[in-house]
Amino acid sequence: MADHKHYFAEDSILGLIIISLALDTSTNPATAHGHVFTKCGPMSVPPLRVSADSSCYSAVWHLSEDARGSLAKQAAAMMMLKYFANTPGLVMEEARRNAEGGGWGGLGGVCAFDEMHAADIAGRSERLKGGELGFDLKSSMEWRGYDRVFVDVVIPNENEIEDREGMSLERLY
Repeated sequence: MADHKHYFAEDSILGLIIISLALDTSTNPATAHGHVFTKCGPMSVPPLRVSADSSCYSAVWHLSEDARGSLAKQAAAMMMLKYFANTPGLVMEEARRNAEGGGWGGLGGVCAFDEMHAADIAGRSERLKGGELGFDLKSSMEWRGYDRVFVDVVIPNENEIEDREGMSLERLY
């Protein structure tokens, strides 16, 4: 059974990024699927095997050593690379032109939408919790002309914490 968690990151090209990640660790290797929301549009990512022989695993090698230790960060990097591979080129070019601060990495976006960019986003992503939901998903989608976004998202309680693998832990008081 997949454990579904939500992560977010900010990016100079993509703006607010929300990664809705379902990670099934009962399979060998683990599988991940979910949804990615950015100003370039939403995308559902079909199941990916989180394994070195998967086509999107190249992004994982660009994660920091600490982030590589997290199955959730590995899966997020792979999902972002899959997202990049399926985002139309014209949409990516427009996002680069409209990037805040001259694009990702200060290089005018020349390195954007590759394995390093996917790993950078995944490595910086943080767990989205109910009390932190102070931003508006709709604002991240307006750039593409969406005036309404209907999404069912279950956000965990604020008192829920997890280890670096994304496994739930009891809070000790």
